[in-house]
Amino acid sequence: MNLPEEIRSICFTGHRELSGMEKKITAIRLSKLLTKLANEHGLINCYAGGAIGFDTLAALSVLSVKKRIPNLKLHLILPCEGQEKAWNEEQKTAYYMIKEQADSVRTLSPFFYNGCMQIRNRELLEHADLCIAYLRPSTASGGSLNTVLQATKMGIPIINLADKESEDI
Repeated sequence: MNLPEEIRSICFTGHRELSGMEKKITAIRLSKLLTKLANEHGLINCYAGGAIGFDTLAALSVLSVKKRIPNLKLHLILPCEGQEKAWNEEQKTAYYMIKEQADSVRTLSPFFYNGCMQIRNRELLEHADLCIAYLRPSTASGGSLNTVLQATKMGIPIINLADKESEDI
């Protein structure tokens, strides 16, 4: 994989539902990757969209690695106020903790509207030198797939942690 010579910022996109085993494996791989990027490329800024699933896992991983590498920054770009309304209590608790510990939180709209998630995804890509995804090829669809396709059009390299080839990173 050809990565940019200097990676100063990344964004995340991925499935909202991950099995327990997927979460464990992906959290380990993501922690190793974030550490490597921070040490080798001077990575500082990580942009997440605040959704459940991979977004939450990614944000928690950044916060964990940040304990060892304090110059790592977590920036949340949220689509709208109240995106968490229908989530369960565990998901809401994680979301509020992540928001509290993030270095910055930007909410794009005071309310939900059709298309606000796509605007958020585009905004995440606008800040990224690299997109880290969790996109299963067998179930790739929806916003995460569209974000990866948009990243490709924008020339942003993608590391898909669901891809077996990314295990060597």
